[in-house]
Amino acid sequence: MTRPNDAYVIQPLYVLPRDGKDNGLATNGTISRSVAAMQSWFADQTGGRRLRILAGTVATVRVGETEAQIATTGWYVRDRVEELLRDEGYADPYRIYAVWYDGTSTKTCGGGAWPPELIGHVAALYLRARYSVAGHQVDCSQNRYSSDGVTPGSTTSACCTRSCTRSALLRAARPITHNRATSQRTPLISCTPETRLGSLRPSMLDTTTTT
Repeated sequence: MTRPNDAYVIQPLYVLPRDGKDNGLATNGTISRSVAAMQSWFADQTGGRRLRILAGTVATVRVGETEAQIATTGWYVRDRVEELLRDEGYADPYRIYAVWYDGTSTKTCGGGAWPPELIGHVAALYLRARYSVAGHQVDCSQNRYSSDGVTPGSTTSACCTRSCTRSALLRAARPITHNRATSQRTPLISCTPETRLGSLRPSMLDTTTTT
């Protein structure tokens, strides 16, 4: 059955490589607080509009490859995580999977699609990524989480930015296909109110505003 154009939903996921340690971010409230803070910040920036996020318990998903295997994909960690999630049944063409990946990358702290050049369902944070930029060492495990569900941490703003890049694709109002043609080196768009609501059809926004 074809869903209506306004039925897109963001689903948060805590994703582990096959050999990864479960640090309990889905069960101890860490991701739920980050999601709540993202909603609060987004509503404040957009006059009360809210993202349509799947309610309920955040799922923990262990995928079928080791952390080292996934890391060998370099700039394409996001792409590989999406493929592995599809193998686990997370392939709904009308969902955006906001992924907290408890694994590493040697290139960046996360990745999002860049439609129309790079199409995908997953916006991912790489929670233990480490890499070097111009001789400066970046340790993504030092990024902060929201402590109260209201004040955004650095992981909250990063997740919002990557989810917003995915919203551009939703204007197409059709099932999403996968394309590995573009490197993750493409810069992410800024998560500004103009980007979110100006030129894009708000396919993953609730139709009502908060008061």
